[in-house]
Amino acid sequence: MRILIYCRRGYKLFNPDSNIVFGGAEVELYNLAVALAHNGRNSIYFLCEKEPRFPFHETRLGVRMIRIQPLRPNVFLKPYYFLQLLLETYVLLKRLQPDIIFQATAAFETGLLCSLKGSSSFVYRIENDWDVNGDFRKYKPLVSKVYEMGLRKADAVVAQTVYQKELLHRNYHRDAWIIPNAQVIPSPNTIRPFSERKYLLWVGRVTFMKRPELFLELASRHPHRSFVMVAAFDHSSEIVSSLLSRAASLPNLRLFTCLPWDHTAALYPEAQALVMTSRPEGEGYPNVMLEAMKYGTPIYSLAWNRDETITKHGLGVCCHDRPEVFFQSLEPLLRDQASWKAYSQNAYQYASSRHNIDSITRIYEQLFQSLRHRY
Repeated sequence: MRILIYCRRGYKLFNPDSNIVFGGAEVELYNLAVALAHNGRNSIYFLCEKEPRFPFHETRLGVRMIRIQPLRPNVFLKPYYFLQLLLETYVLLKRLQPDIIFQATAAFETGLLCSLKGSSSFVYRIENDWDVNGDFRKYKPLVSKVYEMGLRKADAVVAQTVYQKELLHRNYHRDAWIIPNAQVIPSPNTIRPFSERKYLLWVGRVTFMKRPELFLELASRHPHRSFVMVAAFDHSSEIVSSLLSRAASLPNLRLFTCLPWDHTAALYPEAQALVMTSRPEGEGYPNVMLEAMKYGTPIYSLAWNRDETITKHGLGVCCHDRPEVFFQSLEPLLRDQASWKAYSQNAYQYASSRHNIDSITRIYEQLFQSLRHRY
């Protein structure tokens, strides 16, 4: 199959020298692209933003990358950039003639790709809950009209959780395939005991929705514990400045702001727990959570627990969006070695049984093949 994966901000995952900041959605699409290319049954094309210092066309890890124009922030020139993107996308699709076009995250491009797909099948993957709960309309009312056109007309929609599937059915009267995130799962022999773990870890972009300031507050209330924060941001803002200033005042916190992706992955095995502070409505299924669990790292969540994933499967602790409980429950988790070990084992088992990339890739291929046979 010829599969076109649209991942505007994903190039840095292939080339660490890139300056483009990515998130969990990009990691998921990168993992799928590499796995689908590796099995030899597919030709994978990966559309991502241009940077002048890198080639516009190249192949890495068997994935053929094609660079497209960035959507620049200048408000007055937005119509020009959209028109440029439309024409460029039209020419690319005509030239490549993919069997499948696959895109994730609510955006203008969702409607654009679906409208220009021709004989290709368009598959949309729900990334955040706000893609389907109505909040995106409030956040970007004009863009949401184009996005929702693509969502309604997509040949198939993929959800990460039962909750997302229910939202899609309730608000858009559509069904969805539930396909979990995918990861390469290491051997269980690599899982480290608590005695070899050194710190509490937070990984994510610095945004209002992620609430990184609550991780800093957690560190300030536990001065005898060590904390590590990996914070990504691509421009200065009030929240970024505040975070950098507060982090510098905490002697028990190490802050990394420009850490390559593979270096970030190396932090999970030594973490006592992955701390998650995000607002639930701004997440789908946090990829950082899966990256931690595959190393047997328990989850310590302030609020996220979609489908009761954490509590139902014993993957760690959820504080149900109660900040004071969040600040006070850390010590009991770390002191109860029996419970910590059970969380660690459950986390690894859950990741290896549900999120193994080989199994997930086969599910996607079944979906894509079913769409091809419809026409």
